[in-house]
Amino acid sequence: MRWIAWGMLFVIAGVQCGVVNAEQGVMVLQASTLEDRPVRRLVLTTKGDGAMAAPTDDQGKTRIRLGSDTRPGYPVKLQVANKPDGKDLIIMSPRNGEVIVPCFENTPFCMAPLFLTDKGNKAILAKGRGLTATTELVNHATIARELEQKNVLPQEQRRAVLEEQARALGLPADDVDRAIRGSGAQTEPASYQKGLAALYEQRYNDATQSIKASLRVSDPGQYDKYVSLGWAEYRLRHYESAKETLQKAQTMRPDDPRVLEILSGVYRALRDFPNARISMEKAVARGPATSGALYALAIMQKNDLQLDRRYELALRSLEKAKTLSRDRNEIANIDLVIAGYLIHAGQRQEGLRRFESVKDQFRDDQFAINRAWFYAVAEREQEFYGALERALQVQTAAALIWVDQEVDIDKYRKTERFKTLMAKYPKQ
Repeated sequence: MRWIAWGMLFVIAGVQCGVVNAEQGVMVLQASTLEDRPVRRLVLTTKGDGAMAAPTDDQGKTRIRLGSDTRPGYPVKLQVANKPDGKDLIIMSPRNGEVIVPCFENTPFCMAPLFLTDKGNKAILAKGRGLTATTELVNHATIARELEQKNVLPQEQRRAVLEEQARALGLPADDVDRAIRGSGAQTEPASYQKGLAALYEQRYNDATQSIKASLRVSDPGQYDKYVSLGWAEYRLRHYESAKETLQKAQTMRPDDPRVLEILSGVYRALRDFPNARISMEKAVARGPATSGALYALAIMQKNDLQLDRRYELALRSLEKAKTLSRDRNEIANIDLVIAGYLIHAGQRQEGLRRFESVKDQFRDDQFAINRAWFYAVAEREQEFYGALERALQVQTAAALIWVDQEVDIDKYRKTERFKTLMAKYPKQ
């Protein structure tokens, strides 16, 4: 039997462990098409400490030995090691090929689904799993970029993320964009795809409503739904709801750095600074320890009054973030924050000197939020209000979340000038 036609979407799913003899440290997989036809001669491997699986057999089954320290519940990144029949297969879901290791026992619950498609397959944009996986891919790449940049991406940067993901799929970016936006026209309110499309279009209220309506207890895709929902709630500044949602996702994957980083921001907005720091520490430890992640960690360390030597540790994280960055503007921004932390640490003159050395490196509106923050720390009230108003004008969504989170502007919150300014931006 020909193993699959060009353009068909595949699903690799961990079979019931009772089909073969259970073995500790070995994950059992079954390759099949959406029509439940077995996929033969497919070879998978794990990234890092692991092994290459034997080609799938006539029933689509294979076994792959994992690293010695890998346990059920751990994430493992799978990769396609060969191209059966010359197909250029790419992993669609879970994102980045990262599966959670199921149990090693003989039970029917040992499943680790993996979805693939051949590159350039336009059929995935039609409907169903393919379109959902495509939309998730673009959405989560956008979330990752916003977390890295600590800002809401402008439309041109969101477009750049779309084009990057479309190239990886071998599809025109305009086709991907039209398919996602078109799927949002569905009238069924319980459609997860409708919610994903709303998230893509930054219609966060619509996203939360549709994703909530689509939640099903037995849904194997529940984790991704919780992440998407939690991000939409965070962007709406519904922090208690976001915390509850993301904590549900965390019970499924305790070490997912993306969830940990979003949760850290949620805890910060809720003024739970110890948990904000702990979550960010876990995110950095899980990796990768990017300059953006270390920058966020420094903020959480600075805020946590229970942390000994908090400014010293925060400054150390910022210096390490600088060594990892290759972007001149990002490095200058880190130096701006270092200047403020030096003032906090009692080194006011050095902090002011550092600020003067970098302040002219930014475009007028670049890092407007951090400019306002520095003036607050330096107790330059008039400049603080001017910079804050500008930040709210040009970076509204990010600035509003920052206002919710930032403890260093608390001294201004009860002033009439602050209240009047914030009244222009009512909370949803």
